[in-house]
Amino acid sequence: MHPIKTILVASIAFVTINLTAQPRQLTKVMELKMPKDDIDFNNGVKGASVCWNPATKKYYAVFSGSNNFPLGVFDEKGQLLTDTSLSAMQDVRGLWYNPVNKKICGNAGNEGGWFSYNLNSKGVPVSSKTELAGMKQPDENSTAAFDPGSQTVYFFDKGKFVFYNNKGSVTKKLAIHFGQPQVLGPAEFENDDNENPDYNQTTVVHTGNAASPAGLLNVKRNRIELYDLKQGYLQQILLLPDDEQYGSRALNFAFANGIYWLYNIYTRVWMGFK
Repeated sequence: MHPIKTILVASIAFVTINLTAQPRQLTKVMELKMPKDDIDFNNGVKGASVCWNPATKKYYAVFSGSNNFPLGVFDEKGQLLTDTSLSAMQDVRGLWYNPVNKKICGNAGNEGGWFSYNLNSKGVPVSSKTELAGMKQPDENSTAAFDPGSQTVYFFDKGKFVFYNNKGSVTKKLAIHFGQPQVLGPAEFENDDNENPDYNQTTVVHTGNAASPAGLLNVKRNRIELYDLKQGYLQQILLLPDDEQYGSRALNFAFANGIYWLYNIYTRVWMGFK
């Protein structure tokens, strides 16, 4: 390589490293063992989401695919508090806690719309209510992220973040610059439908961090990437332990209570990383 080009490449790499936060290694901090031990399609296979309720100090974890699949309620240490009789009541994809109405809410698959759970005095869901009916998401398996500050629900779809208001209407679409910090600008291959098969295709998580609120799971590189919601550039890389491949190309990924959750379909366990 020509010396000038070598210097230029090295300079760009140096600037990139110094203007983008250094990769951080995640470690496993806890597990949520889902109800029903056997791997059975009647018991659910794909993990939909994990939600933390700060009012009840409990985690809520659920499968996708049927309103009859199990829903588990766990204490703050990950101990299962409910038995196998508790069902999802909805064909769940995403779950979130809304501090304004103090409810656990979610989005269902396909035409299921958005819903909320009614909890008993022990913080256990006893019924659900459809709040907005119909297709309020880009795809039948889209898993919602919720920004409590703006009361916005958003999704990852074909290389974009798609934002919805609380009435279920699309308000904005933002192109994602996969793996690109702002200092490098958009990649040469980007286009209007900037799909990327290296990532989990259904799920974006909301971290609550103002600078890097949106998290995507890079399955190929076994890492979580955090992006801003103003221009869609990479802000932070979080490395998963490399002793096994945790990533899934659909569902099985969540964020709750400052912990990133990945579901293992073989052990029926949500693994929490921080």
